[in-house]
Order: sequence, then C-alpha cells, then structure tokens
Amino acid sequence: MPAPIVFFVMQIEFFGIFRDLAESQSFGKSAQPNNIDQRAISQQIHTIKDNVGMAGG
Repeated sequence: MPAPIVFFVMQIEFFGIFRDLAESQSFGKSAQPNNIDQRAISQQIHTIKDNVGMAGG
C-alpha cells in the first residue's frame, strides 16, 4: 500500500481505539481488547494534541 493509504488506515483504526478509550475512561481497559500497549494509546493522544495545537500533558 502507498504510504498515504497506510496512514489513513492507521488513523481509522485509532478512531475505534479512541472510542473505546472514551467509553471505558481507562487506557488499560481500552488497550487490552485492541491488543496494543497503553503507551501506544498515550502516544497517539499526544500526536493528536500536537496536531490540533493543544498544550500540556
């Protein structure tokens, strides 16, 4: 797959993880069923915050 398509698919996949995070309000509870590390979710959240210009931790 070309890079832009892979990036787009990754973003769509993260929206599902973000939905799970919002529903469970827990990084651990949202990470486990998606078979990813809590740190990966945190890094994605920080990336989104950087992209929209939000400051802070």
